[in-house]
Order: sequence, then C-alpha cells, then structure tokens
Amino acid sequence: MLEPHTVGAILGGSMAFTPYYGVRGSTFIGAASDIDLLIAIPNASALPRALKALAPFEALDQLPSNIQSRCDYFSNESTRHPVVFSQKIGAWTQARDPDFEADCIRGYNVSLNFIEYDNLAPLLLPPTLADGELRVPYYRDRPGQDRKYKREDLAVSFSGEVLAEERIYRTVTGGFVESSLIWKTAYGRLYIGRLWNTILPTATVAWGEASMNPLMYLFLESIKLRLEAERKMRPHEYQALRLSHSRSGDFAPSIAAIV
Repeated sequence: MLEPHTVGAILGGSMAFTPYYGVRGSTFIGAASDIDLLIAIPNASALPRALKALAPFEALDQLPSNIQSRCDYFSNESTRHPVVFSQKIGAWTQARDPDFEADCIRGYNVSLNFIEYDNLAPLLLPPTLADGELRVPYYRDRPGQDRKYKREDLAVSFSGEVLAEERIYRTVTGGFVESSLIWKTAYGRLYIGRLWNTILPTATVAWGEASMNPLMYLFLESIKLRLEAERKMRPHEYQALRLSHSRSGDFAPSIAAIV
C-alpha cells in the first residue's frame, strides 16, 4: 500500500521493543497496543498519494474529512522546517483481524508518522558535548487535552535519568502542533526524546531497506559512540543504551539482553 509512495519506514513502539512478549490485545488489559510507524517520504507532495493508497484497504477506518487540508498544512510547513505529520487510523474495528488465530486483537490503532527523508537524516546527527537541545514539531490529529496525550514529554539519559516537560500544544489548521524534544544535552549528558525513542533500541526497518538501513546503521553507531564517551566521563556509573528509552521497563527480555 504505502511502499510505492514512500522511501521507507521504521517500526517503533511495542511491536519493536517487546515483540511476542508485551504486545496487548484489546480483550485483555485495557486498549490494544498501537502499531507505530515512522515513515520517510521523498517529499511533501507524496503524502496525499500515500494516504490515498490506504483507502481500498477494508481493515482500516476511513480517514478524516479534513485530511487534504492537513496535507496542505504539512506541505507548507515542510518548506520552512522539518515537521512530523502524525495520523492515527483505526484497524479491524468492525471485524476480527484474520492474521490472528485468537479473537483477542480487535480494534487497534495504526499510528502513522510521516517526515520527508531529507529532513529526517539531519535530525539523526549526534549532538556535541556542549549543552543544547533539538526539537521537531509533531503535527497531530488529536488535541492536547486528549487523555492519551496528557503524558509528559520525556527525554532519558543512558543512566535512566528522566527529564520531564509539560507537553505544550497550539491549535493550527486541521489539528494541533507540539514541539517535541529529539534530544537534550546538559552537563555532558545526552537525554533522548521521542523521535529517537521511536527508532531505538533496534532501528527495525519495516520496508525500504536500501535507503533506510544505511541511515539506521550510521545513527546506531553514532549513539554507541556517544554512549562510550559518556561511560569514559563517568566510569563508575552504570549506563546502557536500553536505559535511555522511556519504556525500557517494558522491553522483552530478548531485546533487553542485546541493548
């Protein structure tokens, strides 16, 4: 569906860091786990085509009526600065997903996060040791007062130290924009925010390996180099890549063992 209109995608969220272990179905504890995708597109004009390609897929709910105005806003903003277009779509809300034997995965969300490929690469460059921060606006379809988005904007260090900031939204055409931390450095520590947490810890490429694998390899290697530098600065402090993820406590043992 999406592959012909995109450069590639990263599978994030629980499907990446706790596969076959902590992914929830809607019949069990609370709502079902989302499918989180960070999707790189060649340019902003590809976004409407990608979303239109979803229409024939009967498992997905219909896109909102204002989707074209949202695409137009994204296109205008992308000419000025990087921006992530975020859209949730319900899947199998009216019938059971035939890919699952049990009737336990019904009515889950697919969280689509689009960004231009040329805008993504610079956001993955490692910071210097000097204090600073990097942010990216998320253009969302849900309001800031939505229950799911009352959570704080978190950034976490390699030792598990958490920086928590209030999520601040502003209303724009067709949705809401939130400026989210990608990373922040303070006193020689790197704190990793939402965009990088979507990619880490495994940088699982869903499709577009030819374009995405080299980018993910360089990103992971730069993170590992930064981790080693901080370990040398604080040799008596336990630091690990997995601890820099805001949901490291939910990692499957198979993932926690390798990061």
